[in-house]
Amino acid sequence: MSHPLFFRGITYFYPTGNTSAVRLTEHLPPEQQANVLLLACGDPRHILYTVHTNDATNSDIEPPKLDVTCCDVESAVLARNALLFTLLADEDAQQRLDQIWNIFYHFVLDPDSFSLLVEQSRRLVTLAKDLESWNTGPYARFLTVCDKRTLAELHRCWSLYAATADYPADQRKWYQKSFFDGMKQVSDRFSDAYVFGSSRSAGPLLPLAVEVIARQFRRFWSTGVTDDEKFSVHYGTDPVAGFHLADVFATSGDETPAVLEQKVVRVARSEFSQWCTSVNKLLSATAMPSKLVAFSHLNSHGVTATPISTSPWKASRIEFEESLYGEGASDPAPTTFNVIDTSNLSDHVGLLNLLMVTAPILFKSPSATLYTESLLSNGDSASTVMLERLCGDLQTMSASLGGRPIYFPIAIHDPLEFAWKAINSEHLISFVPDQLGQLLFDVYLKMFSDENMARQLRNMSVSSPRAFLEQSLVHYTRRSFVQFLYHIKSRVQTEWTVVMNEFDDLVAQDRSLILGSNFYQEMCGHLHLLNIVTFSSMEPSYIQQLRVQTKSALFKEWESIPPVVTIVLSVPRSKMTAVESQLRQAGTPVLLCEIRNMNLWNMCADICAVYGRLDTTGTGHQKRATIVEDKARRVDVLSTDCLGANVGFRTRPSPRSHSSIEAIFTAPLEESRNVHILAEPPFPPGTRTTVNDARVYEVQEGTPTFTAQMNVTCTEIGSFLALVDITDPAGQASLAAGAVVKVEQTLNHGVRVCIDEYAKTIRFPLPVDVANTKLRVAHQSKYIELNAPLAMSMRNQNEDITKRFFTMLDGGVPTSLNVHRVNLDHLPQLNASKNQGVSKWLVPHVSLMFSDRERAVRGMASGKDTLVNLKDSLHTLLLSVAGVEGQAHTVFALQNASTGQLFAFIFVSDLRLDLGSHTVVADAWVAPATTAVQDKLSRLKVLDVLAIKLDAAEAEAVAVSVTTVRRTVPKLEAPTLVCVRGARLSAAVPRCGG
Repeated sequence: MSHPLFFRGITYFYPTGNTSAVRLTEHLPPEQQANVLLLACGDPRHILYTVHTNDATNSDIEPPKLDVTCCDVESAVLARNALLFTLLADEDAQQRLDQIWNIFYHFVLDPDSFSLLVEQSRRLVTLAKDLESWNTGPYARFLTVCDKRTLAELHRCWSLYAATADYPADQRKWYQKSFFDGMKQVSDRFSDAYVFGSSRSAGPLLPLAVEVIARQFRRFWSTGVTDDEKFSVHYGTDPVAGFHLADVFATSGDETPAVLEQKVVRVARSEFSQWCTSVNKLLSATAMPSKLVAFSHLNSHGVTATPISTSPWKASRIEFEESLYGEGASDPAPTTFNVIDTSNLSDHVGLLNLLMVTAPILFKSPSATLYTESLLSNGDSASTVMLERLCGDLQTMSASLGGRPIYFPIAIHDPLEFAWKAINSEHLISFVPDQLGQLLFDVYLKMFSDENMARQLRNMSVSSPRAFLEQSLVHYTRRSFVQFLYHIKSRVQTEWTVVMNEFDDLVAQDRSLILGSNFYQEMCGHLHLLNIVTFSSMEPSYIQQLRVQTKSALFKEWESIPPVVTIVLSVPRSKMTAVESQLRQAGTPVLLCEIRNMNLWNMCADICAVYGRLDTTGTGHQKRATIVEDKARRVDVLSTDCLGANVGFRTRPSPRSHSSIEAIFTAPLEESRNVHILAEPPFPPGTRTTVNDARVYEVQEGTPTFTAQMNVTCTEIGSFLALVDITDPAGQASLAAGAVVKVEQTLNHGVRVCIDEYAKTIRFPLPVDVANTKLRVAHQSKYIELNAPLAMSMRNQNEDITKRFFTMLDGGVPTSLNVHRVNLDHLPQLNASKNQGVSKWLVPHVSLMFSDRERAVRGMASGKDTLVNLKDSLHTLLLSVAGVEGQAHTVFALQNASTGQLFAFIFVSDLRLDLGSHTVVADAWVAPATTAVQDKLSRLKVLDVLAIKLDAAEAEAVAVSVTTVRRTVPKLEAPTLVCVRGARLSAAVPRCGG
């Protein structure tokens, strides 16, 4: 992944999470092992909560096995997490939960907690002296360290913790003053302000929580310090943010804010104790279910020695242990995952960048899920935000990236969460070359829309200041775009040379991006490096001809000149020191390198920067550098206009930066003291720096090919054209005889082609609309052509409900594609009848299930669709159980509105708070309205039954679903069975299908 380099100003430490814990395995069948990857993992709240909610004591199946890989650029985050898990694995953990809470969440420690911290840190320091020592220690059975550098960083952090016990009085006093001063700055800053961040953890009760959470936040920041070299904890840190606070306010009654503030802390500590108890139970088991946690800075891609830096402004490269990630590993660590959580990384690196690196390592199964989240919203709708950040049409980008969102919010809120599934990758997608070239150009323009000044000026006039700043964030370099091409090349079948020539022509003609020509050479260099295309100006023959003509002194001692070289620029420390204060005031300015003279101005944004020292050996093409300090970039510098050029390190002008700084340091290209031209990048020996050609999926004989049918502007895929050869003799005979060909929907992306008794199922890459599919049948040539419109869109449409709810078999287990699982035993009950204040938040929360389109349809006298009717029924059921609109009801009957016939009863025992999803669920069961059931209800004197009336079509569907289990029901059965399976706690058996 390539990202612009930001100036390293104040680096904040995020010791605790800023969103409440979620159940990581909510989309996985309970029988399936969870291989989880947490990118920007932060604190371990998700792991703790997942272990706790997976613990189904009343279930007849074992909890799912967990293998969690935690990745974070901040070593102290990993050190804190590892410290917590080792404390929870010790025998006396249950008796020390209060001290463990204090260690993990308090700035100031009491003597007992401080003593425990020092004692455990010293123990970990001894165990972490090297990997061999760690792997033979007591914690290696559940906690694995993926590389030597990560272990060294953990050892460093634990050593700092342990060293605090030996601070002399003057040093301790200095640290205390430093930290208390930092605390006071934050406390004073928010003394009269409401801090809303932690209120998110109250979910739908956020409006009731704001005042109480603000009081708790101010109290926390006025009380204590932590043991670190200087105070750098982020000013938004709040220990309670990672816990579920809805239960505090759901039945709060008339308690004062001071009382509720105490309840908030008690609930957070209670949840922490419950979660830790579950983890302690798991870690204390004689037979561990799996490796629970692995710590690393980044996940491997099958290569142990990589050229990838551990983080910006770092010279160290990621090098994984051969014993875990090598080809001959006996117990290899997972490199593909069925759960990937990325926190709010999309806010920091860009959604497209994030999907490019995570989609390939998402396991290809119906239950595997990738989660993305954003805490930055510009006030637009969720669909607008998604399309803007995807840099293209949803259907088109999903087909290109290999993943699609299975659900997304119908309204903007904070945080904005999306869940993604891998799409069918068995077949290549064919594109007309010219159309693909235009599509890629459209993506290119959107990725670099921050360079479109006309758009920026237009946004300034219509957007709020915050929205304008967020839209101006720069997340992509030209290498990012080339990496996108590399990613989709494995999924696309086309003439790539024609595609890239078309794209190149469009780029050359474009005048909308003011820096387009400045970054053109960088883009060409990366197109060559990633084996996409090599333009004629980079061919060996042209390079040799240019060398003869120019006789440049730069390459006088070189035997041969590669198309792309690396330039290392040493920037004197004094030059950086002179502008650091200005750079900090500018916020997070983007830094880049440039080559410039009177005739050219080339920029490069894909750079690496490190403070330190640079050592070089050799000359000419054999010159090598040891990375201790570098400003390195690869760029095509072979041009007749390069003579007399300067190499510069500078800021990138942007609407977000008002700094007057441009060039931080420049040096002549020919100067050998500060400018070093290398044939290879200055990576450690043995580091793999080349890339393979993009992997192309093998197409099996007889499988259909899918051709993308583009819209007029070539910006969206409207449909897929599938050519299906009929190779079965029976099918061929039926076609030759003129049999009628029929198509029917199987899954949301599956089409069954039926020719008399012969049937063949076609799996499209994306969901399609079978009802509007066009057929062309070649009876004599024995093939069928299907032109299927895509059915996946973020535009709200009147869509059949059967396309919203699908269940597939994943390893023989029924799995819902878009409804998460819950463990009802771990969800708190909502005692609505005991609190009249429930209506204040429950009514608006339940009403928000309707989208804008659905609210409009709901107000019509006619024209309602099944989905709106279903939501109306849920609205009635939930509010009736709560009794917020009159008498409370717990028994409901589904009734044909025309005939009055009853089809089924729904019995609700209570409402529960689905804490992880910030919503409400009904704990209920369904029974058919048979005569025997009705008679029994009469004998039990259950007379208070609320009827939910259905129209004729829905009533017929329900009647079928409650009288037979063998017929597929196209209406209400689908969501009903999905919800039943989503809440089950028992293993699936063949006779019931789950």
